[in-house]
Amino acid sequence: MRQPGFGHRDVVETEARALPRLASGRLYVAVAGIDRYRDRGWSRLHNAVGDARGALEAFDKLGFELFGTPLLDEAATGEALHYLVTDELMRLDTNDSLVVFFAGHGHTLRPAFDDKGPRRGYLIPVDAEGPEGNIGTWLKLDSWL
Repeated sequence: MRQPGFGHRDVVETEARALPRLASGRLYVAVAGIDRYRDRGWSRLHNAVGDARGALEAFDKLGFELFGTPLLDEAATGEALHYLVTDELMRLDTNDSLVVFFAGHGHTLRPAFDDKGPRRGYLIPVDAEGPEGNIGTWLKLDSWL
C-alpha cells in the first residue's frame, strides 16, 4: 500500500540553466614535506614526505599544476619556503589560485609579555633551530596568510 506523498511522481524535463561564468585562472599547488630535521630538538616524522607526495598526486587529479619543485626534506629550508611565498608568488596572475601544502612540524607560542593573548603559529623548516633555540629560524604562519 502506497502512502500519500511517496511513490511515482511525474518527472518534468527542463533545460539546465547555465552556471554563471566565474573568472578562472590557473590552479597551482606547492608541496613541502619534512621527515628528517637537522636539529635533534625536532623529532623525526615518518610520513610527512609521503603525505606531501600524496597531496601532490591528489591535487594533480583535480587539475592543479605543480608550482615550483616539491620541497622535500633537505630542500625545505627556511630560505626556500620563504622564497616560495614571496618572490615565487610574483609569477601568479590575478585570477590564479595557489594551494600550499606543508607536512612537517609546526609550533605555537604565546608572547611572553601577553600570557592571555592568542598563540602565534609557526611552520618549522628543515634547518630551523629546535624548540629551545632561536625562533627567528621558524616561519611565522600569519605572514603566509
